[in-house]
Amino acid sequence: MINSNIIIISQSIRSGKTTALMNRINVVKGVDGILSPDVNGLRKLFFIGNRSLIDFETLHQHNSTSIGRFHFSKKAFEMANDYLINIQPAAHTEIIIDEIGKLEINEKGFYSSLVHHLKLVRHAQSNHRLVLVVRESLLEDVKTKFGIENAQIITIDELNQNEKFANNISLKGLVLCGGKSTRMGTDKAFLQYHQTEQHKLIAQLFINANIPVLISCNESQQKNISKDYVTLIDEDEYKNNGPISGLLTAFKNNPSDSFILVGCDYPMIQQHHIDTLVSLSGYGFDAVCYVRQSNTTLHEPLITFYSNAFKEKLFASFQMGNSSIKRVLEEVNTLKIITEDEHFLKSFDTPEDFHSFQA
Repeated sequence: MINSNIIIISQSIRSGKTTALMNRINVVKGVDGILSPDVNGLRKLFFIGNRSLIDFETLHQHNSTSIGRFHFSKKAFEMANDYLINIQPAAHTEIIIDEIGKLEINEKGFYSSLVHHLKLVRHAQSNHRLVLVVRESLLEDVKTKFGIENAQIITIDELNQNEKFANNISLKGLVLCGGKSTRMGTDKAFLQYHQTEQHKLIAQLFINANIPVLISCNESQQKNISKDYVTLIDEDEYKNNGPISGLLTAFKNNPSDSFILVGCDYPMIQQHHIDTLVSLSGYGFDAVCYVRQSNTTLHEPLITFYSNAFKEKLFASFQMGNSSIKRVLEEVNTLKIITEDEHFLKSFDTPEDFHSFQA
């Protein structure tokens, strides 16, 4: 039983602490704070309350805070401390800070926000818990530095002992070939930006990530697509409604699956963009999508992970007359990957776009 308002999760490194916490936030109500998941070998910073993910660990020392051979963005630390300090504890059951270590002992990193929340739980009239992640080898140093005497030291399994998380998902890649390509004047699925037809290039990205591929297309496109691929033609009940037609058809024909959907309009997408969605697909979010740093309210629906749980909300929304996937993304539990590198989110829709790429 947890009977302290300061909880320290203390285990050895790479023992699954952050992964388990990422799953926890989607089943436990009232949790806020920050997590630092590993995505494709680099630490990211995840803001629990607004479901947004930003770059954290960097390969460069410029404008970074270093600990050993690792470098972390000073800007990300500033954002995290500001975010944590502005959380209103009374509205939450738990506030998590992942993780506390040598930087904080040296009064860097999350030091200022940690001190702030330690004062709150020690003196405020609040029932919320402060949950700190501390690696086992630094536990005593952290307790001594911050005068933590009455904390309950537990493992992540003990914290999550009463919670049930989603089982492993069945994931497929969905290549969306699109419709008539009226503005482009020719079928975008068969354009060659990289000496390979675009639908084949995207399919290969999924194959590289060890994900089965489906290609969403119309009857005329299907004739020109290799028999090596599994194709899906829009169901009659969903036809002529834009991208939602392909996603609804995929869910109807594969009712147990989740999908990473990529449209053929995005020739600048790279392998790591797919790999990032794969890495984040198993945490229990309804969807995972990219957003531009310049406009974090604008969800990009055509380079996105859609969970099986998203399916029912999508069908219900469509039945009510909504043909916009983007609108559903705004209403569900969506993880937003905030990206500074926005060029790969540009949709190529006109001959001028195509020729500018070739120039």
